[in-house]
Amino acid sequence: METEQITYKAGLTYICAQSCGTQITVDAFADGGPITCCGQPVRRGRVLAIAPRQVGTVTPHELTPYRLYASEGDFDDVVNQPDRLVMVEFTAPWCGACKAMDPLLDEVAAQYAGQLQLVELDVDASPAIPERFKIRSVPCLLFMSRGRVVGELFGQVRKGKLTEEVQRLLAETG
Repeated sequence: METEQITYKAGLTYICAQSCGTQITVDAFADGGPITCCGQPVRRGRVLAIAPRQVGTVTPHELTPYRLYASEGDFDDVVNQPDRLVMVEFTAPWCGACKAMDPLLDEVAAQYAGQLQLVELDVDASPAIPERFKIRSVPCLLFMSRGRVVGELFGQVRKGKLTEEVQRLLAETG
């Protein structure tokens, strides 16, 4: 049986999806070898979930205090923020449109600092969360207030549309 190759973003910290909970910071592997944990190569079905962002473990587009990472284990805690609107970006490492939107999302999150929190969720690493919210494609933005969904945008969006939606939701949930 051939092991499916998985690409992880260099610089991010991942947590073993098995019960051990080991945290692994992915470096630029010179040999390109597989990542192992619990004595086995990590493959789909045993994917490592992205850990909440930690200082020094980010890649260039993630160098903001406005972007958090969620996994199945901590999603509800991360998005249940009573003091601000949460914009959840459902994304995948293979999604070009998602990568193209990252700078825009960081910019809008910075613009509304203190009122808006950007949370990124990798749909491949945490499949139960998109299933729970019936997310069928990426990119998808889900807006949450006090743990409940208050809005959504599908596909790649322009800054004007995103800003308009954020302003509307802030006014409604304020």
